[in-house]
Amino acid sequence: MPESFVDVSHQIYGQKNEQAKKIINIIIVEDDPADRDAMINAVENHSDYMKVVGFTDSSEEALSMVLSLCPDTLILDLELHYGEGDGMTFLQKLKDTGLSTPPFIVVTTHNISKTVLEAARALGADYIFVKRQREHTAKEATDFILSARNFILGKKKTSVEISHTDNETKNQINEKRYLRPICKELDALGVNPRLKGYSLLAEAILLVIEQRPERICVELGKRYKKASSTIERAMQNAINRTWSTVDIDQLQKVYTARVKSERGVPTLNEFIFFFARKIQLNY
Repeated sequence: MPESFVDVSHQIYGQKNEQAKKIINIIIVEDDPADRDAMINAVENHSDYMKVVGFTDSSEEALSMVLSLCPDTLILDLELHYGEGDGMTFLQKLKDTGLSTPPFIVVTTHNISKTVLEAARALGADYIFVKRQREHTAKEATDFILSARNFILGKKKTSVEISHTDNETKNQINEKRYLRPICKELDALGVNPRLKGYSLLAEAILLVIEQRPERICVELGKRYKKASSTIERAMQNAINRTWSTVDIDQLQKVYTARVKSERGVPTLNEFIFFFARKIQLNY
């Protein structure tokens, strides 16, 4: 039986260390009772790693809950037709609070307007799932949250403890600063977040921005206690799948470097260093 996305995610991210046991606290903002219950059940299926600390169908109440409960993640429905307010208003008000550590925001919506979705991103949405897509399920959203848990929890799992608090603080600030644009670029390119290489690519890009290590896969392998070849294969597979499934015009719009490989696909290092440089220049 093939491994599921979550099974592979558990293997890649080494859930046995102490940091991996930390729970992601989630607030759900959803006006459809069926969708809300499905999302709660999907979270409860990962109860070792995440839990619902509150839910509401009101954007005003959601803001109060965020300020009082300080969740790690918010799953937000943009419409709230049967509740009070709407998700866009919530995002604007949350941004206006100037909260120093806002939650990681996963938006779910029936709206497919490019303008609306770009506005949601500008207001702080970290990732957007369109409900009209046939494959969309509550499980898809929670699987993605699980795959991004390193970033959400704001901690890096390293094989060596950082001894200086100022270095640790700097790394955490960098993660929060660069996470959103890294995910934004990977999403714009069309990298499937359900692929196990998605989060590894994001972390590799961040690693290059922070440290510029000579052997990226070796560093990530140490971090997750995996063979460097396994890490490399997962990331290159995500790149290969993207270039084989995404429209060429979209690829060339986001990935503007010349592809030198005869196969017409960037090498792993070319891909990682291109986006690290792009993030540094534009964000």
